[in-house]
Amino acid sequence: MDVALKDTIETNITPESSYSIELLTGAAVIDLLLNPEFQKNIDRLFEACPWATIFQNRLYITAWYQVYQKKHLPILVKGEVNGHLIGVLPVVLLHTQESDKHKNSNRITGAGHYDAEYQTWLAIPVYGELFIREALGKLIKQFPGNPISFRYLPPQTPLNWVKDNNKWRSYSIVQLHSRPLIKLSEPDHAKLLESKQFKNKLNRLKRLGEVRLEPITDPESFKNHLNELTVLYDFRFGALFNKQIFKDDPVKKEFLLELFRLQLLHATILKVNGEIFAAVIAIAGKGWLHLSGFTCHSPFKARSYSPGLLHFSFLAKKLREEQMQYLDLTPGYDSYKDKLANMHDEVHELVISRQFTYRIKKRIKKWVQVKLITAGIRPMTAELKLKKYFYLLKNSNIKTVLKKISKKLRSNTLQKRYELKAQTFRPDVKISLQKNNLDHLMKYTGSKETGITRWEFLADAMRRLETGQFCYTWAENNQLLSCAWFNTFDNEIELKDLYFYTKDRDKLQSFFFNLIDHVASEKSSTGFHTNNKFICEAMETMGLHAEVSPPVKNNNFAKNFLQILYIICEWFTGSNMIT
Repeated sequence: MDVALKDTIETNITPESSYSIELLTGAAVIDLLLNPEFQKNIDRLFEACPWATIFQNRLYITAWYQVYQKKHLPILVKGEVNGHLIGVLPVVLLHTQESDKHKNSNRITGAGHYDAEYQTWLAIPVYGELFIREALGKLIKQFPGNPISFRYLPPQTPLNWVKDNNKWRSYSIVQLHSRPLIKLSEPDHAKLLESKQFKNKLNRLKRLGEVRLEPITDPESFKNHLNELTVLYDFRFGALFNKQIFKDDPVKKEFLLELFRLQLLHATILKVNGEIFAAVIAIAGKGWLHLSGFTCHSPFKARSYSPGLLHFSFLAKKLREEQMQYLDLTPGYDSYKDKLANMHDEVHELVISRQFTYRIKKRIKKWVQVKLITAGIRPMTAELKLKKYFYLLKNSNIKTVLKKISKKLRSNTLQKRYELKAQTFRPDVKISLQKNNLDHLMKYTGSKETGITRWEFLADAMRRLETGQFCYTWAENNQLLSCAWFNTFDNEIELKDLYFYTKDRDKLQSFFFNLIDHVASEKSSTGFHTNNKFICEAMETMGLHAEVSPPVKNNNFAKNFLQILYIICEWFTGSNMIT
């Protein structure tokens, strides 16, 4: 919207004019957003609002409401003066349908929920504070027991009404957050590429083949890439946070496809010899690119190449060529974002509630977060460590502890070496094993009987892949049945770890034979190192003999005692979990 049109609106609408406010819920919200006359008015309002972001754009909020209306209840508050639209507050009541909207105390938050990095209201600037006070008053009257949150309020959002009014000051908790940005007009917009460390990483990538940042502009191409990208994302998210966003939220793909169709997404993929190494799917609008879609990178040898960071630097150069103004790295106090950023500004988090106990909890949380940040500790990291501690405490038992101790002790035993040749052995029963299949790894369920939780398993798998190990997996009926981890050195292969859970001994033997056959077929001849007694027995059955002596017996009483206890636990639980 041009300046003249904005001035016309503000001239014709004065604070003394007749004011009305209306709250809509459910299907009525979507019907309003699809009304051509309202579309014109809200689009004009969006252009006139200096603090609006792409997340308040009509196309964005309509797409989100339509995709998620069966899960969350759309709510929209609109304000008018003399028939002119002067304010819109698009929010959502989480995990609620129209029929039970007054039966729970679920949180109300900005339309887009976690998909929208910035949540705020649209308003003509002269009405910015009056509208939000009236809109929130209407919202609290309709939903008195539901807390309201905005994460995050963008810069320039009017907030004086919070501190100037006793009621709103008592109801509200405002928290300041630093936001890392890359200002693309500055010479250091891709500063990381100039560092010696990342030049070395880039050179390593180039030794693998052609390194190319590939934009995705075709909807069909985006759809075809999306499945692979979401597997990369869910694998990493599962390893770090014990969550699988796309698996747990099946309609999220549908939402992203709609955003792409509406040209609100900016998608790039870093490829090496045509293979995906990293991707950034971001939200674009008003000259900004926000990292609020999702980013992912391949875990394979990631610590050697840092493909994610390299992608961000390549992307910054590309965005400058496209004459974008800012790359928004989004709040979160991540160290890698500070490495990339060349400036910071500030955003706010706002929580509003009439419930005294809820406000006390939020104020305590705010105080703790401020102390952590002051101490140089990322709040999310501290919270994650605490969650993981209680998760492991809940999902562990004495058998789990003993198993880990026993496994550690067994890892110190001497290894045997077998000479494998192609066509060494062909198993009678073929099992479909997959190499480095992330989808298979995410099928691991875990239990107290298996000795390792799902969170631990995925975190360990990511670490192994990042450091160069590879795996063979076997899955059936949407469950991971086996996983064998290997490392290579000097043209030799070493079995690092083995997971198997079944009561079928015939399947167990077939798996061992198929595993050895797959490893043997990798090269015409190779040395195979292992100290796993089950694999060693399979080798002997196949007629292969070790080139080293069996491990020396260890008479340490404590070690033997722990191993005996572990065997007793295995016997009582009936588990055949082997590692």
